[in-house]
Amino acid sequence: MTRFDRLSLRYVAETLGATALFVASSFLAKEFLDSTSDFTTHVVVSGLATIPMFLVLWALVRYYRKVDERERLIMAVAGSITLLLAVLAALFLAKLEA
Repeated sequence: MTRFDRLSLRYVAETLGATALFVASSFLAKEFLDSTSDFTTHVVVSGLATIPMFLVLWALVRYYRKVDERERLIMAVAGSITLLLAVLAALFLAKLEA
């Protein structure tokens, strides 16, 4: 196992754990929100379901700080391509709804 494998293994585990927490909290939030109609409760529960995504972002930032320049360049290019595809997908989905 190389240095990069050992470095990335921890952050991959944190990201997968946070993603599993996001899926579980989103499912439980949906079940809870179906049974209540208070607006404040909807805002608070929906906000709590987004906390795991901040954990994913924090793991990504910490990983980005630990890698060398080559890996940072690869991550920056991959992030820019992902952002472009996400914007295009959002535009496409908005056109489908219209």
